[in-house]
Amino acid sequence: MRRSRLLLSLALSAVTASALVAADAAPDGQDGPVPSVSLPVLRDPQAQQKLHRMTDPVQDWVESGDRAADGYAGTVIDASNQHADIYWKGEAPAEVRALLDANAGPGYTVDVHQSPYSRAEMRAAIDRFTAAVAPETWTSIGPQEDGTAIAITYVPTKATRPTGGATTEQAYSRMAAEIAGMPVTATAEGIPAISAALLDRRHARRPATRRCSTCR
Repeated sequence: MRRSRLLLSLALSAVTASALVAADAAPDGQDGPVPSVSLPVLRDPQAQQKLHRMTDPVQDWVESGDRAADGYAGTVIDASNQHADIYWKGEAPAEVRALLDANAGPGYTVDVHQSPYSRAEMRAAIDRFTAAVAPETWTSIGPQEDGTAIAITYVPTKATRPTGGATTEQAYSRMAAEIAGMPVTATAEGIPAISAALLDRRHARRPATRRCSTCR
Protein backbone atom coordinates (compact mmCIF):
# COMPACT_ATOMS: atom_id res chain seq x y z
CA MET A 1 0.00 0.00 0.00
CA ARG A 2 2.85 2.40 0.75
CA ARG A 3 4.26 1.93 -2.75
CA SER A 4 0.90 2.72 -4.32
CA ARG A 5 0.48 5.83 -2.17
CA LEU A 6 3.96 7.00 -3.13
CA LEU A 7 3.38 6.44 -6.83
CA LEU A 8 0.14 8.40 -6.62
CA SER A 9 1.84 11.37 -4.97
CA LEU A 10 4.73 11.38 -7.47
CA ALA A 11 2.30 11.13 -10.39
CA LEU A 12 0.32 14.12 -9.15
CA SER A 13 3.51 16.16 -8.80
CA ALA A 14 4.47 15.26 -12.36
CA VAL A 15 1.07 16.35 -13.67
CA THR A 16 1.42 19.69 -11.90
CA ALA A 17 4.88 20.25 -13.38
CA SER A 18 3.64 19.36 -16.87
CA ALA A 19 0.81 21.88 -16.58
CA LEU A 20 3.25 24.62 -15.64
CA VAL A 21 5.51 23.81 -18.56
CA ALA A 22 2.54 23.91 -20.93
CA ALA A 23 1.70 27.39 -19.63
CA ASP A 24 5.09 28.57 -20.96
CA ALA A 25 4.04 28.10 -24.61
CA ALA A 26 3.63 31.21 -26.79
CA PRO A 27 0.05 32.50 -27.05
CA ASP A 28 -1.75 31.88 -30.34
CA GLY A 29 -0.84 34.40 -33.02
CA GLN A 30 2.22 35.75 -31.20
CA ASP A 31 5.86 35.26 -32.10
CA GLY A 32 8.97 35.53 -30.04
CA PRO A 33 9.83 34.54 -26.48
CA VAL A 34 7.31 34.55 -23.68
CA PRO A 35 7.97 34.95 -19.95
CA SER A 36 9.38 31.79 -18.44
CA VAL A 37 7.59 29.86 -15.72
CA SER A 38 9.52 29.03 -12.56
CA LEU A 39 8.98 25.44 -11.50
CA PRO A 40 9.18 24.51 -7.81
CA VAL A 41 12.48 22.87 -6.95
CA LEU A 42 12.63 20.39 -4.10
CA ARG A 43 15.44 21.06 -1.67
CA ASP A 44 15.71 17.32 -1.25
CA PRO A 45 14.72 14.98 -4.13
CA GLN A 46 13.86 12.37 -1.51
CA ALA A 47 11.49 14.71 0.35
CA GLN A 48 8.32 12.89 -0.67
CA GLN A 49 9.64 9.50 0.45
CA LYS A 50 11.02 10.85 3.73
CA LEU A 51 7.75 12.54 4.65
CA HIS A 52 5.89 9.32 3.89
CA ARG A 53 8.23 7.43 6.17
CA MET A 54 7.47 9.91 8.94
CA THR A 55 3.68 9.93 8.56
CA ASP A 56 2.93 6.36 7.44
CA PRO A 57 3.35 4.89 10.95
CA VAL A 58 0.55 7.17 12.19
CA GLN A 59 -1.77 6.02 9.43
CA ASP A 60 -0.79 2.39 10.02
CA TRP A 61 -1.81 2.84 13.66
CA VAL A 62 -5.09 4.41 12.56
CA GLU A 63 -5.82 1.41 10.34
CA SER A 64 -5.01 -1.03 13.14
CA GLY A 65 -8.49 -0.46 14.57
CA ASP A 66 -7.34 1.08 17.85
CA ARG A 67 -10.28 3.15 19.12
CA ALA A 68 -7.84 5.77 20.39
CA ALA A 69 -7.14 6.63 16.76
CA ASP A 70 -10.78 7.35 15.87
CA GLY A 71 -10.17 11.10 15.63
CA TYR A 72 -7.88 10.87 12.60
CA ALA A 73 -9.03 12.97 9.62
CA GLY A 74 -6.22 13.05 7.06
CA THR A 75 -2.65 13.90 6.08
CA VAL A 76 -1.31 16.55 3.71
CA ILE A 77 2.24 16.29 2.36
CA ASP A 78 4.10 19.46 1.30
CA ALA A 79 7.30 18.04 -0.20
CA SER A 80 8.57 21.37 -1.54
CA ASN A 81 8.75 22.71 2.03
CA GLN A 82 9.77 19.37 3.59
CA HIS A 83 6.68 19.53 5.76
CA ALA A 84 3.53 17.54 6.48
CA ASP A 85 0.28 18.28 8.30
CA ILE A 86 -1.85 15.72 10.11
CA TYR A 87 -5.46 16.59 10.93
CA TRP A 88 -7.28 15.19 13.95
CA LYS A 89 -10.72 15.77 15.44
CA GLY A 90 -10.17 16.89 19.00
CA GLU A 91 -6.85 16.64 20.76
CA ALA A 92 -4.58 14.07 19.16
CA PRO A 93 -3.41 11.27 21.47
CA ALA A 94 0.20 11.30 22.68
CA GLU A 95 0.76 8.23 20.51
CA VAL A 96 0.65 10.44 17.40
CA ARG A 97 3.54 12.65 18.48
CA ALA A 98 5.45 9.63 19.78
CA LEU A 99 5.23 7.93 16.37
CA LEU A 100 6.25 11.10 14.56
CA ASP A 101 9.21 11.71 16.86
CA ALA A 102 10.36 8.10 16.51
CA ASN A 103 10.47 8.47 12.73
CA ALA A 104 11.62 12.09 12.49
CA GLY A 105 14.12 13.16 9.85
CA PRO A 106 16.55 16.10 10.14
CA GLY A 107 15.18 19.19 8.42
CA TYR A 108 11.64 17.81 8.20
CA THR A 109 8.63 18.91 10.22
CA VAL A 110 5.15 17.55 10.86
CA ASP A 111 2.43 19.58 12.57
CA VAL A 112 -0.77 18.18 14.05
CA HIS A 113 -3.93 20.29 13.71
CA GLN A 114 -7.46 19.93 15.01
CA SER A 115 -10.22 19.40 12.45
CA PRO A 116 -14.01 19.65 12.71
CA TYR A 117 -14.62 16.10 11.44
CA SER A 118 -12.90 12.74 11.69
CA ARG A 119 -12.30 10.33 8.80
CA ALA A 120 -15.03 8.06 10.16
CA GLU A 121 -17.55 10.91 10.28
CA MET A 122 -16.72 11.91 6.71
CA ARG A 123 -17.19 8.31 5.55
CA ALA A 124 -20.56 8.17 7.29
CA ALA A 125 -21.56 11.39 5.52
CA ILE A 126 -20.47 9.90 2.19
CA ASP A 127 -22.60 6.82 2.89
CA ARG A 128 -25.65 9.01 3.58
CA PHE A 129 -25.15 10.91 0.36
CA THR A 130 -24.53 7.91 -1.90
CA ALA A 131 -27.56 6.14 -0.45
CA ALA A 132 -29.83 9.08 -1.29
CA VAL A 133 -28.50 10.50 -4.57
CA ALA A 134 -28.54 8.70 -7.91
CA PRO A 135 -24.97 7.77 -8.92
CA GLU A 136 -25.34 9.14 -12.44
CA THR A 137 -25.42 12.71 -11.06
CA TRP A 138 -21.89 12.55 -9.60
CA THR A 139 -18.58 11.03 -10.71
CA SER A 140 -16.35 11.06 -7.62
CA ILE A 141 -16.65 11.51 -3.89
CA GLY A 142 -14.22 11.37 -0.99
CA PRO A 143 -13.13 12.96 2.29
CA GLN A 144 -11.03 16.10 2.34
CA GLU A 145 -7.69 15.50 4.02
CA ASP A 146 -8.02 18.50 6.33
CA GLY A 147 -11.23 17.12 7.81
CA THR A 148 -13.36 20.14 6.91
CA ALA A 149 -15.76 18.62 4.36
CA ILE A 150 -16.33 15.92 1.80
CA ALA A 151 -15.52 16.63 -1.86
CA ILE A 152 -17.86 15.70 -4.70
CA THR A 153 -17.45 16.03 -8.46
CA TYR A 154 -20.85 16.16 -10.16
CA VAL A 155 -22.33 16.21 -13.68
CA PRO A 156 -24.14 19.55 -14.19
CA THR A 157 -26.42 18.26 -16.96
CA LYS A 158 -27.71 15.51 -14.67
CA ALA A 159 -27.86 17.50 -11.44
CA THR A 160 -30.98 19.54 -12.09
CA ARG A 161 -33.39 17.10 -10.48
CA PRO A 162 -31.71 16.79 -7.06
CA THR A 163 -31.00 20.55 -6.95
CA GLY A 164 -34.42 21.65 -8.11
CA GLY A 165 -33.17 22.95 -11.47
CA ALA A 166 -29.92 24.70 -10.51
CA THR A 167 -26.56 23.46 -11.80
CA THR A 168 -24.13 25.77 -9.98
CA GLU A 169 -21.52 24.42 -7.60
CA GLN A 170 -23.08 26.45 -4.78
CA ALA A 171 -26.50 24.86 -5.35
CA TYR A 172 -25.09 21.35 -5.54
CA SER A 173 -22.99 21.93 -2.41
CA ARG A 174 -26.05 23.09 -0.46
CA MET A 175 -28.14 20.13 -1.59
CA ALA A 176 -25.37 17.64 -0.84
CA ALA A 177 -24.60 19.15 2.56
CA GLU A 178 -28.22 18.83 3.64
CA ILE A 179 -28.15 15.13 2.79
CA ALA A 180 -24.63 14.38 4.06
CA GLY A 181 -25.03 16.31 7.28
CA MET A 182 -21.73 18.18 6.90
CA PRO A 183 -20.14 20.74 4.55
CA VAL A 184 -19.56 19.67 0.94
CA THR A 185 -17.12 21.05 -1.62
CA ALA A 186 -18.78 20.43 -4.99
CA THR A 187 -16.94 20.78 -8.30
CA ALA A 188 -18.59 20.53 -11.70
CA GLU A 189 -17.10 17.78 -13.86
CA GLY A 190 -14.46 19.15 -16.22
CA ILE A 191 -13.54 22.07 -13.94
CA PRO A 192 -10.38 21.88 -11.77
CA ALA A 193 -11.26 21.03 -8.18
CA ILE A 194 -11.32 23.85 -5.64
CA SER A 195 -8.53 22.09 -3.78
CA ALA A 196 -6.29 21.78 -6.86
CA ALA A 197 -3.66 23.96 -5.20
CA LEU A 198 -3.14 21.16 -2.69
CA LEU A 199 -3.25 18.36 -5.21
CA ASP A 200 0.52 17.98 -5.65
CA ARG A 201 1.04 18.12 -1.90
CA ARG A 202 -1.83 16.02 -0.69
CA HIS A 203 -1.07 12.58 0.71
CA ALA A 204 -4.41 10.78 0.50
CA ARG A 205 -4.35 7.30 1.96
CA ARG A 206 -7.70 6.71 0.34
CA PRO A 207 -8.29 8.94 -2.72
CA ALA A 208 -11.77 9.85 -3.87
CA THR A 209 -13.39 6.80 -5.46
CA ARG A 210 -15.66 6.73 -8.50
CA ARG A 211 -19.08 5.27 -7.87
CA CYS A 212 -18.15 5.00 -4.21
CA SER A 213 -20.67 3.55 -1.80
CA THR A 214 -18.50 2.95 1.25
CA CYS A 215 -15.28 4.90 0.44
CA ARG A 216 -13.10 2.48 2.38
